[in-house]
Formats: sequence, C-alpha cells, structure tokens
Amino acid sequence: MFFIGQVQEYGLHAIDINGKNLKLIYASDSIELSSPAISPNVAKILCSGYRALTPEIGDIYSLDTNGHNLENLTNFQRTIPYSFLSTNPAWSNDGENFLLLQIEILL
Repeated sequence: MFFIGQVQEYGLHAIDINGKNLKLIYASDSIELSSPAISPNVAKILCSGYRALTPEIGDIYSLDTNGHNLENLTNFQRTIPYSFLSTNPAWSNDGENFLLLQIEILL
C-alpha cells in the first residue's frame, strides 16, 4: 500500500500502488494529519498533526496501520509568544526511534 495525506477531509488514506482501491484509514474533525511515515515492521504510522483549535501547534502522532490507537507523541504546548511546529517524522531503521523537524516560531 502507498500512503497519502488529506483527501477531501481531515484524514489519512491508503491506496494501492496502481492508484486503485482508495481506503480511509483515519479521519477526524479536530486533527489534520500529514507527512505519513510507515514503521519498518509495518505496524505503525507516524504523522505530523495539527489540531483544529490550535493550528499554531504541530505535533507528531502515531497510530496503528488499521487507523486505531491515535497517540500524540510530542504534545507541545504553546508558550506565548512562541509556537511550535513538528513535522516530517522519519523512523529509525530498527523502528525504536524517530526523527522530526521542530520549528519554534515567534508569534
């Protein structure tokens, strides 16, 4: 399967490599997921996520490949006058750690 980001709604979708069989994995009215990265053992997905009520904060989320067990791994809090953006997660080869790009923004 090939993973893509948002399609018509806040959600994570999977599609066959030939471009057929689009399947919704996870959808939410409150969190927009993007930049998915599948774990080496194909059990988990890391994504950048933005909460609808606090779009100035971007966190890294983990969920099972079946769309269950969404978990905020970074859970940054806004500290005025700063905002935090975490994006582009990437798994380590052993699947035990991940890298992310974190940006601190002066509002």
